Amino acid sequence: MLQAMRAKVRGQMPRFSIKTVTLDRTNHTGGEWLQLDHVQLPSREAMDPAKKLDPHPTTDEGKVNRHPRHGDNGTLNVLLPNGQIRKVYVRLITRFNGLRVY
Repeated sequence: MLQAMRAKVRGQMPRFSIKTVTLDRTNHTGGEWLQLDHVQLPSREAMDPAKKLDPHPTTDEGKVNRHPRHGDNGTLNVLLPNGQIRKVYVRLITRFNGLRVY
């Protein structure tokens, strides 16, 4: 599944659909089904154009942004068709392009 998400086609990231369960570890909420259609993995430029130029970007308040540690947390960001970024937990994805994920 992850290889298919990352496999570029003609230099473009592929679009896919996933069904997942929500989880918010901070607020101890979640458990709702979420269907995300026509999403793709964001490019570095889509995430933050400043990251390409500055390895330690800062927010407007001057604080250094934290690294998301996707590998440690088992998460990944997906780019929604409306341009928003959504974080999902890889282990909570139950369907990928209509196929069941184990």
